[in-house]
Amino acid sequence: MAQFVPHLIRSRRRRLMATQRTSCGIALASFRLNDEGGASDEMLLLPVSASYVANVFESNTFRNPSESDKRFINRLALNPDARLRTAAAAVEGALDPDTVRKLAKDPAFAVRRELSRNEDAVGKLTAAECVQLTQNDTSLIANVLNMLARIVRDPAEPLDDDLDLLEETQKETLCAIEKLRFVVYAFKGHSDRDVRNEVADAVEVLTEADKDPAFFVPVKDAKLHKILKKRALRESFVGQPGEYAVGFVFLDETALSEGSVALEAESPVLRLPLDAYREVVRDLPNGEPQDVFLERFASNASASVREDAAQIECLPKAALDSLKTDDNYDVRLALLQNESALTDLSEKDIIALIRGDTGLVRDAFEYSKIGERMRSILETAFEDSDDPNIAELLEALAE
Repeated sequence: MAQFVPHLIRSRRRRLMATQRTSCGIALASFRLNDEGGASDEMLLLPVSASYVANVFESNTFRNPSESDKRFINRLALNPDARLRTAAAAVEGALDPDTVRKLAKDPAFAVRRELSRNEDAVGKLTAAECVQLTQNDTSLIANVLNMLARIVRDPAEPLDDDLDLLEETQKETLCAIEKLRFVVYAFKGHSDRDVRNEVADAVEVLTEADKDPAFFVPVKDAKLHKILKKRALRESFVGQPGEYAVGFVFLDETALSEGSVALEAESPVLRLPLDAYREVVRDLPNGEPQDVFLERFASNASASVREDAAQIECLPKAALDSLKTDDNYDVRLALLQNESALTDLSEKDIIALIRGDTGLVRDAFEYSKIGERMRSILETAFEDSDDPNIAELLEALAE
């Protein structure tokens, strides 16, 4: 294994993250969750770039947004940076009707593309606005037709015995049918064959709907909606009360212009679900609070978050001390494959990390080159072992 000098690794990481240093007026915040699951007042702030925010959004589906989440996303949708508007346009169940209408006229194709894939957003547009959104682009026409057809086939709300809910769902479905009919008429006879095919598919949906004007959704579909809603609640999990969580907040522009970092007084907080942490941890930008963020990730109750933290180069001592005693196999494997972490760990630490597990050693080192120090440590760790597996591995590593 090559020898890694910590300050050189840090220098390389700084160069890799250099493009993300410029703040876009948004910060990643670390905070404890209060008893209601919201963010506590005490926050640690790490300014981030528009690219960082967009990457986190792009790689994750935000479900079941809270009122604070919705406020953040609607404000993000009006940001001058098209990357952030694109990120906001993709979030279902969060955009206000006025925000949707503004995004539908956005000059950036990427923004309108994401909006055309957002079933909830398309449902908030009038028929004429749906046509305007496409600007006669083939892919956007197909997206809008598909979203409207989906609304017709699968009402957004699960049907219970609640008559008011049932009536509201029927009204929304009938409205979607009329909108779909309008869009079909607008693009019927289009010169592009792909558009004509999409129109033909939409006509079939309308024909099926016309057979049953009330268009009740089947009971089995209603049950499926309930299952999906419960799944969405699980996927939106941000942590237990009292645990550390992270989210995005807006920074005070005046303070930023003066070179300091402060939370905007009325900033909403967008809490990030645990499923989003991989991108959060992997691309964490440099900054004074970075070490504390990594320490908290290394102590997270979720093993997947700790595994992501274990892969980071030049971990702070407190984070490394927490991870080196982790019971989770994948966390230990990630740490053994982290060359800078091995440089900082003592021989005793590494042997304790291996725990006599020959399979772990093979998974960690079978396809990598190791130096004299690591080979010596492995020989010490397994000097009394009669397992041919480790003997074969050590022989192969010595070649």
